[in-house]
Amino acid sequence: MTNTSTPLIDSDVHCAVTRDDLMPYVSEYWRETLETTNQREPGSPAMTYPDWNTALRTRKGDLSLDRLRTDVLDDASYAILYCYYGVEAVTHPYRAEVTATAVNRWLQEHWLDQDSRLRASAVVTPQYPEMAVREIERVAEDPRFVQILLPARAPAGYGHQQYWPILRAAERHGLRVAITAGGGSGAPPTPVGWAGSFYEEYNLAPTLFQSHILSLVMSGIFAECPDLRVVLAESGWTWLPPLMWRMDQEWKAVHREVPWVKDAPSSYVRSFFKLTTQPFDSPESPAHLRALLDHIGSDDMLMYSSDYPHKYLHGNDELLSVPALESREKIRWRTAAALYGLDVRDGG
Repeated sequence: MTNTSTPLIDSDVHCAVTRDDLMPYVSEYWRETLETTNQREPGSPAMTYPDWNTALRTRKGDLSLDRLRTDVLDDASYAILYCYYGVEAVTHPYRAEVTATAVNRWLQEHWLDQDSRLRASAVVTPQYPEMAVREIERVAEDPRFVQILLPARAPAGYGHQQYWPILRAAERHGLRVAITAGGGSGAPPTPVGWAGSFYEEYNLAPTLFQSHILSLVMSGIFAECPDLRVVLAESGWTWLPPLMWRMDQEWKAVHREVPWVKDAPSSYVRSFFKLTTQPFDSPESPAHLRALLDHIGSDDMLMYSSDYPHKYLHGNDELLSVPALESREKIRWRTAAALYGLDVRDGG
């Protein structure tokens, strides 16, 4: 492995796959089926919104490994790959499972086998938990898969018991659960239905992540799976302190409804959740930013990310200029290294 002189782990970088890319990884039956039937690609605008795959391929043009090496790995000791493909939008159960497996096999051959600094998020089918568990058990044999990928837009919070087989399997095999922006489950993107524009949806995206935090903490899954860890990717993070305050306040009054939540809900958030740093939605004032970091109450929750190839007006430079050196190192690499079991040697 090639280490940079100053350790860095990029906990959220993207690659994009097409149906043509997946053809070598499916059987002859499925190749013929996909080629001769008018079935849209899962990542197409008709099935997922936003159209992340097309956006990724066109915004940066060439999303090749060579380009990622230049743009990301020249600075990072490791990078965690996210390849969202919209399999949760596939209503044919066997096609969904075949597609998820094909994406993961493509990731192995075209990315993980080509650079030892890459780790990956496994694509699974949350709408079909039994199939998702089978795929988790398959990819768990490859330690370069460090987590499973779930879309934030979902028909229910991921603490719902329908998802517990997936969460149990992830914990059993030492895989983290990454919840990322977007999705094509057919569920509205806000608690009050559909947004009228992408601007509205983008601004309201944190409510999806807030809902999953509430669902997971209040479900009791962490009592059953104490080694389960959840990563919120592309969620922003400055909304977190007010959510934790409200969770604690309301828990004092209605804790009888959730007797398995033995401690203040905010303590579960600090113990079981990590958040990637981009998109950066903080005020530019260092004083305000320092206050936000203090309000989170932990310097172990944030993990550096570029969200490559996306670009933002503000970013990690502002964030890393505020905390003390020890906290900066945690954000840059120590927290991710501990979470994913990565060997990063300080100082190269």
